[in-house]
Amino acid sequence: MTHASSPRRQLIKARIVGLLDDTYRLFLCALVGAVTGCVAILFRAAVGFLFHHMHAAAHALETSGHPLGGHLVLVSGPAIGGFVVGLLVYRLVRVQAGHGVPAVITAAAADRPMADWRMGFKAGTSVITIGSGGSAGPEGPIVELGAVVGSFAWKIFKLPGTWVRTMMGCGAAAGIAAVFNVPVGGVIFVLDVVMRDYSLRSLIPLMIASVTASTVAAGPLGLGPAFHVPTNLTPTGYELICSPLLGLAAGVASAIYIRASFRSADLWKRAPIPVWLRPAIGGVCVGLIGLITLRAIGEGYDAIEAMLAETPLVAPLIGLALARIVATACTLGSGATGGAFAPSLVIGAAVGLASAAGLAHLIPDHRPDATAFALMGMAALIAGTFQAPLSGLVIAHNLSHWNPQLLVPLMCASVMSAWLTGHLARASIYELGLLREGVDLQASRSLQTILAGRAIGGIVQRGVATVPRNATLGQLIDVVSRTHQEVFPVMDDGGRVVGIIRLSELRTILRESQLEHSVIAADLMEPLRYSLRPSDSLAAAWEAFNRTSDDQLLVLRDGDARPLLEGLISRADVVRHVKWG
Repeated sequence: MTHASSPRRQLIKARIVGLLDDTYRLFLCALVGAVTGCVAILFRAAVGFLFHHMHAAAHALETSGHPLGGHLVLVSGPAIGGFVVGLLVYRLVRVQAGHGVPAVITAAAADRPMADWRMGFKAGTSVITIGSGGSAGPEGPIVELGAVVGSFAWKIFKLPGTWVRTMMGCGAAAGIAAVFNVPVGGVIFVLDVVMRDYSLRSLIPLMIASVTASTVAAGPLGLGPAFHVPTNLTPTGYELICSPLLGLAAGVASAIYIRASFRSADLWKRAPIPVWLRPAIGGVCVGLIGLITLRAIGEGYDAIEAMLAETPLVAPLIGLALARIVATACTLGSGATGGAFAPSLVIGAAVGLASAAGLAHLIPDHRPDATAFALMGMAALIAGTFQAPLSGLVIAHNLSHWNPQLLVPLMCASVMSAWLTGHLARASIYELGLLREGVDLQASRSLQTILAGRAIGGIVQRGVATVPRNATLGQLIDVVSRTHQEVFPVMDDGGRVVGIIRLSELRTILRESQLEHSVIAADLMEPLRYSLRPSDSLAAAWEAFNRTSDDQLLVLRDGDARPLLEGLISRADVVRHVKWG
């Protein structure tokens, strides 16, 4: 009895080792979330420190009888901040500036870690850009900082190569969750925009990191979102009726925002100005816009709160949206560091409130809820600018305190905006940035279409080494030593597949030499979780590979009772077939 139970104990031990290994990796995801949450706290605190002291200096001048001096302090801040950022980024560390997210998308797509302190330093200089009044947001830098944290964790703890993208995604999601206090929005944004992967193996680690980061940041930053939205929403029904039109208006604004950003970048590249000096000149332009309206400069959350507290008027709000577009284009186009996400919230709120004001003018007796329209505008701008309608929906719905009456209007506005922007601008602000660097995400999507039209039957490896279900461990070792397979189908007496043995899970058992004759293949095999049919497409095969860490999968054909073995296919087979046709 003891002799018979020993193999079972060893098998249980192997299973426990695998479980502990997965638990260890998920713990590291939580660790990345906690560290990124702390980074987000420091980032927000540093931005608040600079912003507070700049405004305190301006207020001191105003109260001492120098109102013009106080105003000049505020509008000169972006120029000073741009000068410092230009020196640090282009003269000291010498890295490319920008809003960071495209770099993370490229690294994630190539499974390339961002374990470079210079990237983190460059993202950290966004504190100066935002705190001094530049029109930029924190999401780009915090996504990049989180990806750097995840990359270093992957490198330090020597995780498998297949986990580098997951760890970078964990850091990015944790950064968004902590800085905006939207844990669900952080996960959705990274899955939707950065990783483009909704598989369970990506979702669980990102959720763990996001929740951990939100928990860490909740104490210092509070439980509420980054800016206050009134909770007494009273939707009137006009939201649903007007949401498609509002979505179209936001789509036009998104296209203008995207095109203005890159037109500005082109103009700055052609300008005969030293690269390190361009952010300072861009800051001067932002300051001049600030002379017209101070709400067009800075991070913009205070501007959103101020707009929500006032009676909306069409002309000033449209003017503010255009001023914010130009200010952001000057800030980021000139090479200052920062994100494009927060400005899109300001633009979206202005477009939504302008729509509410216009509707109130047309129907004086039925005033719509301005806050609801502002939220729809924010969702629609996110959806259009970043081609991420799900992210816009989730983030805006979170800001509405999950008001169920706004769910459908938010969906309609987001979808219409994403649809129209896709036709007007052809791609998101991140995708266009990547295209300018020679990275074509649309081509990757076209590859999926090509894969879907090709069956795997022609590239299946036949003559696969198999093991009988009653084979001893010694016989199994003999089969393994004569092949290069990583998975071994277990067959019954009728030649049908009953399970699978993975080489990676044999290692613990193989160390126990005394089990050579007491363990049989049936004790070690696992049920088939993923398999393919000869008629399945290459796209289906690639999706199956993305759901598992295995590099080889079995191809089966239907039998009378159990599936019959057709052969085996590997990731490399799929890649070679796509490359050489």
